[in-house]
Amino acid sequence: MNSRRLVFSLFHLIYSAVANADVVVCGGGISGTSIAYHLAKRGKKVALVEKDSIGCSGATGLSAGLVSAPIFWQDTSLQAIAQASLDLYSHLAKTCKFRYVKCGRTYLASSMANEILLRRMYSRGVVHSDKVELLDCQSEMLERWPFLQTEDVQLALFSPEDVALDPVALCQHLALIAKDHGALIYESNPVLEVHIGDEKQVYGVSTKMGFIETSHFVDAAGIWAGSHLVKALPHQHVQTAAYPCTYSYIHTSKLPTGSVSDMTPIFNDLDGNIMLRTTSFKTLCAGFAEESIRPLARQTGAATSWQHPEPDWNTFVASEYEACRERVGLMDMSSFSKYDITGEDAVEYLQFLCSANVDEPIGTTVYTGMQHQKGGYVTDCTLSRLGEKKFFMVAPTIQQERVLVWMKKWQAILKARVHVQDVTGAYTALDLIGPSSRYLMGDITGLSMSSNDFPTFRCQEINIGMATGIRAISVTHCGELGWVIYIPNEVAQNVYEKLLQAGKEYSLQHAGYYTLRQLRIEKFYVYWGQDINATVTPVECSDLNSNRNILSDFQKDFIGKKALEDQVERGVSKRFVQLLVDGHDKETDPWPQGGETILKNGRPVGLTTSAAYGFTLGCQVCIGYVENKEFGVSPEFVSSGHFEIDIAGKRFTCRLNVHSPSLPMISSEHPLHYRPTQ
Repeated sequence: MNSRRLVFSLFHLIYSAVANADVVVCGGGISGTSIAYHLAKRGKKVALVEKDSIGCSGATGLSAGLVSAPIFWQDTSLQAIAQASLDLYSHLAKTCKFRYVKCGRTYLASSMANEILLRRMYSRGVVHSDKVELLDCQSEMLERWPFLQTEDVQLALFSPEDVALDPVALCQHLALIAKDHGALIYESNPVLEVHIGDEKQVYGVSTKMGFIETSHFVDAAGIWAGSHLVKALPHQHVQTAAYPCTYSYIHTSKLPTGSVSDMTPIFNDLDGNIMLRTTSFKTLCAGFAEESIRPLARQTGAATSWQHPEPDWNTFVASEYEACRERVGLMDMSSFSKYDITGEDAVEYLQFLCSANVDEPIGTTVYTGMQHQKGGYVTDCTLSRLGEKKFFMVAPTIQQERVLVWMKKWQAILKARVHVQDVTGAYTALDLIGPSSRYLMGDITGLSMSSNDFPTFRCQEINIGMATGIRAISVTHCGELGWVIYIPNEVAQNVYEKLLQAGKEYSLQHAGYYTLRQLRIEKFYVYWGQDINATVTPVECSDLNSNRNILSDFQKDFIGKKALEDQVERGVSKRFVQLLVDGHDKETDPWPQGGETILKNGRPVGLTTSAAYGFTLGCQVCIGYVENKEFGVSPEFVSSGHFEIDIAGKRFTCRLNVHSPSLPMISSEHPLHYRPTQ
């Protein structure tokens, strides 16, 4: 009886302790414990719930605890995250005393594609560390690592910053530190149900130990993410894109050689999808599937010459590009995020969220950014005014949920009388691009599409045949003349067929996103997620000679205004530029793909962010940024000196543009096609 009372008292105590929390984090792996650690250190009341033991179940408990250095990642944001992780783990290892070995990693390439990949990684890594090594001599590889078979290894890259650590101990120490900062840690306590209200707002979580009142639930359950019961949702759970995969391990004793130690690097065979971690007491080999496991190096294969012919798809893109530049192309852009924003306070609300002036006449489309408090982009978007208090917003595909959360957050803060509705799935978006698009649009609508009747950056509702309620916007997102038509899904098939039929007269051709990339990079159009992100401000994308093209209206108040004003006053140390690559042979030289180092007079000054072959300019074209943290980026900085770009270890001279270049077009309306967003 006494034991029963004790159990009941303990249960009641635990239940009371976790009766409310700012955030409930589900999952005690590296993701969940990291989230709990950082939130708790920021003063949030966190409840971390794990169905088993911290760090012991799921992928974290089975992992080898290998942490990749920043050199592995092409994206600068991921590089920063990787470096921050390494710095944190290094600090914790010193204070918490768990296994942490900075052994480095060696990547092995036997194919030309992976050889070029390693050369790209080397170009990134050597900028920050002179200890990164590239080895192309098999004898030297064998001398350093005599237990390897290196006969067919064409290139090896040694990255010195990679780490092997104890993942279970790391998670447990993260949880303990979070607990020291007020977090509540509960093991053997699975989540039973997540409760949400009418507005799909979380209000509580039921666990084996009881109910936790909270307004935020973080699902960090790994392969079990999205499996928790949420009765109020149509499928009774959150649908996620996560898909579990099989990862096979061979765990055995130490290799029978005296040439291995705890400091022996991790080995990655890129062509075999195999990892080898060998120490003074064990050997671990892993691959993505059992059938892919093979010796770390093979006996067959011969050395190949340095070549990297243009991609097979480039011929198709060239044909689509020509259609969009000289006739008319049809592109599906339905994936872009779309929102209807209505209500009494719609204008005031959007004026505060957007840096550009959106209080324009009905029928006007405005390109603008939404900035955070530090002036960086939350997103860029187009806002079309459909009525006095009604707007249609189009944002990048990847921003669908993030922007909606941002808008609803500020709607609550401002107590704005607005309704924001995600209508992404309600419309099919077709982009008509090219000189003949004006005539084709006139044919299918029966309306005048002249530059006076339907100029660029305008929107209006149109009918095509019996299909009504179609929103037509004269913006193509790539700088060419054209329209994006947003068609209600129920009539999309009918409109599409009419377009194809009418388009025969103008040799209409389908085009894809690769073609969109070629068009927009050649016109110097930045793209969210590739060129601009939360670390980039409109000032850094503006005219070098003045700040008239910032696309921000400082006559009104908006989020991030103060930060942008300060940046204008003191000047910026980073500017976006377009680079035209000289002396590049597209048949044999490696192609740029973003992430290449930009050099001035032999010194690294920036990175490319995206790249494409410019069919009109006749060369590889990149968008990137140059930095001068000491003295800022002035017109003289860009116009003077010798600029180069390092593509997979080969340097090419390049010319810099700070404006969209003038490109010849068939249409007599050039350059009005793209001047509004230049």
